[in-house]
Amino acid sequence: MRLFVSIAVPAPIRDALAAFQSHLAGSCTDSDIRWTRPDHIHLTLEFLGEVAPDRLPPLAETIRVACAPCSPLTLRLGPPGAFPHLQRPRILWVGVESLDRGLFVLQERLHSSIGSFAQSLEKRPFHPHLTLARVKHLAANAATALQHHLMAWTPPAQQPWDVNAVELMRSHLHAHGSNYERLSLAPLCGALHAPVAPHGS
Repeated sequence: MRLFVSIAVPAPIRDALAAFQSHLAGSCTDSDIRWTRPDHIHLTLEFLGEVAPDRLPPLAETIRVACAPCSPLTLRLGPPGAFPHLQRPRILWVGVESLDRGLFVLQERLHSSIGSFAQSLEKRPFHPHLTLARVKHLAANAATALQHHLMAWTPPAQQPWDVNAVELMRSHLHAHGSNYERLSLAPLCGALHAPVAPHGS
């Protein structure tokens, strides 16, 4: 089973991102870009890769234990960007910001807990984002316009949103894409949050 751990994105946020995708697509003619289906937009916390079915129950329990002490989150959209960079984009995304560092505390707890279940966890620093598209080929005449639209976009007014649970998801791969299935839900029901720096530090 191809698994990942994620946070769901509310429908109003997905709708706003879908409108942004359409706006960007208008500037990318003669390009080969695979746009993320709006109902597939999510915030990935960890990608595990292939996991044997008999490992699912202990994995779900490990995720539940890691998440339970964490307090609910409040998230909002941040500025858009591209990996590896705007001048040569391969992945288009919109950033996600936490009103404190609680999102990073949660991700760090998951990262340190589920490594034994994964083929290989991401080693680069966590960069919370929502993937809008994967760029296979970008026409030369579209690159400048795409950069302009990305840099000019501002997040919509439907902000912020509350997060009370983390999802363990399965990706079913098909010839024309993938479908997602939620396997378990891990509530955020504790009081653990990011430490507050001492006054004056």
